[in-house]
Amino acid sequence: MTIKKSMFQLLILLCVLNANAVVAQETPLNDGVIGLWNTQSTGEHWQAAWIWHAQSKDTQLALFRKSFTVEELNTDSILKITASSMYKLYVNGTYVNRGPARNAPHHQSFDMLNVSSLIQPGKNVIAVQVHAQKMLKSYGQATRPGLLAELKLNDSVIVKTDSTWKVSDDPSWHKNSPKMSRFHQEVNDFVDLSSAYKNWQQNEFDDDNWSNAVELKRNNGWPAPQKNDRAHALTSPWTNLVARDIEYLQEQSVVATKLIAAQYIDDYFTNDIKFPKKIKAIPKVALEQPIQTDKFSKFPFQLEVSNKPLLLVFDLGEVRNGMPEFTITGTAGDKVEVISIPYMIDNQFTYHKVDANLIDRVILSGSEDTWQAQYFKPTRYLGLVVEPSNTMQIKRVGLHQISFPFEDQGTMKSASSAWVEQYVNASKNTLKVATTDAYTDNYRERRQYAQTGFYAGLGNYYTFANHTLQRRYLIQTAQEQLGNGLMPAYGPLQTDDFMVILDSNSLWVRSLKNYYLYSGDEQTVKQLLPAASKMLALLKSYSNEDGLIDNPPYAYWLDHAKNDRRGANLNLNGHYLGAIEDYAQILAWLNIDGAESYWAQAKKMRSAIQSKYWNNDKGLFVDALIDGKQSTEYSEHGNAMALALNIASTKQAHRVIETLLDETPDNYILRANGMTMVTPAMSYFLHKGIANYGFVDQSLTLLRKRFDKMLASEHNGTLWEEWWLHGSGRTGVFIDNGRTRSDAQTESAFAPALFAEFLLGIKPIEPGMKTLLLQRHQHSVDDIEGVFATPYGQLEIQWQAHQSAKQVSINIPENVQLKVDRHSLGLSGEQYLYLDGGQHTVKF
Repeated sequence: MTIKKSMFQLLILLCVLNANAVVAQETPLNDGVIGLWNTQSTGEHWQAAWIWHAQSKDTQLALFRKSFTVEELNTDSILKITASSMYKLYVNGTYVNRGPARNAPHHQSFDMLNVSSLIQPGKNVIAVQVHAQKMLKSYGQATRPGLLAELKLNDSVIVKTDSTWKVSDDPSWHKNSPKMSRFHQEVNDFVDLSSAYKNWQQNEFDDDNWSNAVELKRNNGWPAPQKNDRAHALTSPWTNLVARDIEYLQEQSVVATKLIAAQYIDDYFTNDIKFPKKIKAIPKVALEQPIQTDKFSKFPFQLEVSNKPLLLVFDLGEVRNGMPEFTITGTAGDKVEVISIPYMIDNQFTYHKVDANLIDRVILSGSEDTWQAQYFKPTRYLGLVVEPSNTMQIKRVGLHQISFPFEDQGTMKSASSAWVEQYVNASKNTLKVATTDAYTDNYRERRQYAQTGFYAGLGNYYTFANHTLQRRYLIQTAQEQLGNGLMPAYGPLQTDDFMVILDSNSLWVRSLKNYYLYSGDEQTVKQLLPAASKMLALLKSYSNEDGLIDNPPYAYWLDHAKNDRRGANLNLNGHYLGAIEDYAQILAWLNIDGAESYWAQAKKMRSAIQSKYWNNDKGLFVDALIDGKQSTEYSEHGNAMALALNIASTKQAHRVIETLLDETPDNYILRANGMTMVTPAMSYFLHKGIANYGFVDQSLTLLRKRFDKMLASEHNGTLWEEWWLHGSGRTGVFIDNGRTRSDAQTESAFAPALFAEFLLGIKPIEPGMKTLLLQRHQHSVDDIEGVFATPYGQLEIQWQAHQSAKQVSINIPENVQLKVDRHSLGLSGEQYLYLDGGQHTVKF
């Protein structure tokens, strides 16, 4: 059951062996192009200047061209490129890549591409489309779009962005294309293909009537720029250029072949292209069985004149992120609407998904039109709305899929308990669906939240073992830190709203510790230590005599659940306590002074929580202390933290767990016994806490009771953000207005970490997973086996705990040591047995 070692594991291994090593990674792209990236920037020098269209205030979608001549072929032609906000690159008419990876302009990411396979003797052309998002700050800035690129052959720059580049705005693009969501700046297409330039990416295209680009200089600050200032690659707002430090996304075209509905409908749009600010009546279509199925069974097919829109709905079989696309020949002026949604409820088809409108509008040119949306949508169901005024031929409908190049590095399974592998696979699916160049809510907010990275890592480390996603989110969040130590809820910042969530600040520290534990990347951890120290110093300033945060001036999230947030909240302080202890552990691992003071504060906090929050009459920990007095509210959140952090005494824990396992009715918000229920995201601490005190089977039975419905065959095989697919947020009140929540949220993908610790009995205890602890926990899954990656190779483990054969077989990679708790195996004598790399069998 060995799975191949990932390329990133090799990178991490080399970094562990040599902290100063710079290891470039290569990603094959289209037509022999190689994408280059590395996690240690080498400080690239630029000769190019940022450029844009002279009419910058009116240009949102700009087209750039640069022709040049090459006398001899070269095998090492490196093109560096970046843009605000998103570029699409073509070399000699061949599509190469889109980028850059999400970034803030103060740390502008650029791509490095070996395009030698596309460079030819004689005339060549580089063509770039750049869309500038309308925003205050979202990986770019308002009124400051730009393109930066240069091509180096034989170590000499032969092409660079400057005023010799040709530029035009795209005449097919409507300047008021509607935003997908109020949460982010990406837009739906509204394009008129009859106005589009044909083959503008090709060598032969005549760009003589295009304008020359304008070189961008500093345009703000005091003193004002001088008239004779020169343009540079480093100019406001792009004050730091950083080589790409994350894998390139994989791209592939997926043809939609499975038609599930074809019916006439009322039009989705009014004539106004703008969506109403508040949608009072969300348009929905109850899908019927396909009409004339044989007519639409394969491409191409033909549609006749209709006086009412026809809706065709295709099922891609799974959720895929990508840009919808088509090839259609129709009548000039005919309208095509494309709707891309991840799921349906009760067979109702609608473009509206929680503050997001996932629909593009295209006007046909009258000849054969090939179109691809500007930005991706998470798509399982792809709808095409057409109203032919004459014969229309549909040659192709599909999705240009983009996906993070996860490599399958781990799995867990049991012949007697098939649900183990089902949850591991659901966690993998969830991570895939909710990840592009970061873990995000992929259709609604698309933000890289600090707490999301913590929970996503719990699934990622035991399945894909990808470390670049974790590293990048830690760095990008820290780059937005305020001078007082406060970190935002997400990074890079999207607007001027510095969103604060104190619990996510704590989870950022906990993620830093986990990143070090699983990757061994000491260099990055040391780089981020000052940010962690400054943030923890701020939180300490809000603490009382017990070391607990008390009446902080900032908001905290707790997943929007009902919780008593007055005074010193237990749930928040559980996250804070975990952060303090994790930071102290990092300092101890690095042999840096200062851990003792954090341990001392943690000890005080633990004592205060165990005694002052405990209500003996209820047999539960209260939500908060308000001016030293106990709250009258109780939640699974707070009690979960007391268990997960091993704060509760054995007697306290058993009373809490008895209540948690009580079969009282609930509405997934409140239980009949008065306790507030955890949300899916907060469930990790609940189930870990119950298992911590020996109730492993009971913990996992409760998990399945709450999560199993998400794995039903009619759904997407992903784990949801909420307990309901259809609900009104976190109120427990069901409504029928089409409001829904994401059915793929990485905060719910924690099961692999839970299974690894309590079913496989494996727990890393030294950075880089150089030492792992093996303990036998009491549970009924006797035949569990698994494999997962360490930076040194894969560890395999197989338990057989039947009467006929009680043994555990382990294959340990070289340079990794396994610390076996012999007492947990029922063996006497020394408590620990140490096993080095190789194949081992321990009987018990």
